[in-house]
Amino acid sequence: MYNANKAEKQNFLLLMRNLYFDYKEEVKQNTGGYAYECLCPNLSYSKVMVKVPGEQKALLKYTGKPIPVMFEGLSGRAYQNFRKGGEIELSVFAKKISALEKNNNVRLGREA
Repeated sequence: MYNANKAEKQNFLLLMRNLYFDYKEEVKQNTGGYAYECLCPNLSYSKVMVKVPGEQKALLKYTGKPIPVMFEGLSGRAYQNFRKGGEIELSVFAKKISALEKNNNVRLGREA
């Protein structure tokens, strides 16, 4: 089972970020934040989308390379997505995202 408290102490690898908006009764609102697509080591490096609501300014600049990050105040829930044939998906939110120290090097593949 996925433990958000344990995951909060783990590093994630930021792959991409996108602006998202909240919807109320299928109407787009002016509220939202950023959704960060990350690889999660606790889930066998599966991709997880973590939303940080209310964040109006991107705190991290994505340069095309994975960035080691940490989230604070993680919470989430599992739900069944009937639009995708009933797949079980995670909805994960955090209060804050921060980059880890720059001396943490991450290498993917055979890069030297």
